[in-house]
Amino acid sequence: MTIVTSGDVSGFFREAVDDALGDAKVEASDGARRYLADMLAGRHGQGVPRDAFDKPVTLLLDEALHAPATERLERLRDVGDGTLALSGLYRDHLERRGVDTRYVERVGKTAYGTAAGLLARGDGRLTLDLFGELSAKFDRLAEALRQIADVIFAARGTGPDAVLRVYERWLKTGSAKLERALISEGLLPMRPQGGLQ
Repeated sequence: MTIVTSGDVSGFFREAVDDALGDAKVEASDGARRYLADMLAGRHGQGVPRDAFDKPVTLLLDEALHAPATERLERLRDVGDGTLALSGLYRDHLERRGVDTRYVERVGKTAYGTAAGLLARGDGRLTLDLFGELSAKFDRLAEALRQIADVIFAARGTGPDAVLRVYERWLKTGSAKLERALISEGLLPMRPQGGLQ
């Protein structure tokens, strides 16, 4: 996939989501695919909530769970979207801060799962199973978003410094997307034997 600086943002993210889900071998409904693409394009609001970086995710979840009934679904969705973005696109940010990413993923699963429960009818069947799917596949969807982040990261600059940053990130993550980006630059990425000297 190539980063295009103009054109249809939604189309770019639809293609990015389809590619990443295929590479991660994640089965997802058309609704989930559209939802992720729209989330990345900022269609659900302002993208990642600003306080997703400032408040503990458990506090955000608690606030959503105790929000007035008219706001609860939207707040739970925001927590799910924010934690999905944090776990996928901003995983490095979490790791630098020493945050357990598995814990953040559990909070996101809970937010989406609770949102799905709010949409359940009296007979227990869901009227809209999208949030149930997002909850059940949260960690796999976060992995797909990490791949999208790698594509964006690899395209962020040109020149030796940018290639070095891509190589350093590839050493840390082992990302196939970053490896392909390095190969496209004419490099064959290899891990140092016995560590760095």
